[in-house]
Amino acid sequence: MSKNNLHKRLENIRKNKGFSQQKISEITGINQSFLSKVEQGKSIPSSDFLLVFYAKLDVNINWLLTGEGETYLERRSRCSDDKLASGERAKKIRDYFNFTQDEFGKKLNVNHSFISRIEKSNSAMGAEFLYELNRQLNVNINWLLAGDGPMFLNAERPATSGVAPPDPREAVQPGIQKNEETPELTPDEILALKAILTKPYLKSIVIMADNMSDEARSKLYAHIEEQKRISDLKRGSVPDDNDMPDKKRA
Repeated sequence: MSKNNLHKRLENIRKNKGFSQQKISEITGINQSFLSKVEQGKSIPSSDFLLVFYAKLDVNINWLLTGEGETYLERRSRCSDDKLASGERAKKIRDYFNFTQDEFGKKLNVNHSFISRIEKSNSAMGAEFLYELNRQLNVNINWLLAGDGPMFLNAERPATSGVAPPDPREAVQPGIQKNEETPELTPDEILALKAILTKPYLKSIVIMADNMSDEARSKLYAHIEEQKRISDLKRGSVPDDNDMPDKKRA
C-alpha cells in the first residue's frame, strides 16, 4: 500500500527543501536518529511526528500517508472542532458511523481497547492506523489531528476500500430510493434521522425534535412517516400510527 512509501515522501520533502536531517531535526524538534530510522523505513511515525511536519512545514498529512492530493497546504480552513483533542475528534468519527468501539476497531484492524485509549487521548495514533482511517472511511487526517478543514475528504476521491461517508437519509431504509418530493433536510434533522438506526425505534428522536422549529419538525416527521410506510409495505405489515412520537410534545 502507499504508506510503504511514507519514508520516501518524508525524505523527498527534506531534500526538496535542501535540508539535512540535522536541519529538519532543528526545525521540528524530532530526534535526528529517529528521523533517520523513519526515512529508512525502519520505524513507523506516530501522529505526533506527522503533526509536527504539518505545523512546521505545512505538509499535507493525507499526502504523507497516501501520496494523494497536494503535498503542501496553501491555506487552512479552521473549523469548530479545532479546539478538541484528537481523541475527541476520533470519537466524533465513530459516532458519525454509529460504530461501537469494537466495530470501529475491527473496521480499522485494531482492538476496542486501543480505540478506547485513543478516545481518552491515552495512546498515540500510528501512521498505519491513520492510513486505515483515510482509506477505509475517507477521513481527513488534517482535521483529525489539527482540526483543519472538513471531517471527510472529497467523496469523489478514489479509495482502495470502503466508501465515502453515507448520507444518513439514504441509510434509513437500505435499498429504498429517495422520494424526489421529499424536501432537503437540515443538519439537525439528519442527526435525528441517524438516531433511528441505533436507538429504540422512532421515540429516540423526540429530544432532538423538541429543539426544532415547527416547520422543521413537520418536515422531519413527514419524511419518517414516508420511510416507515414503505418499510411496512415491504414487510406486508400495517403501519401503526402509535409508533410515531407525539407531535404535540413540542
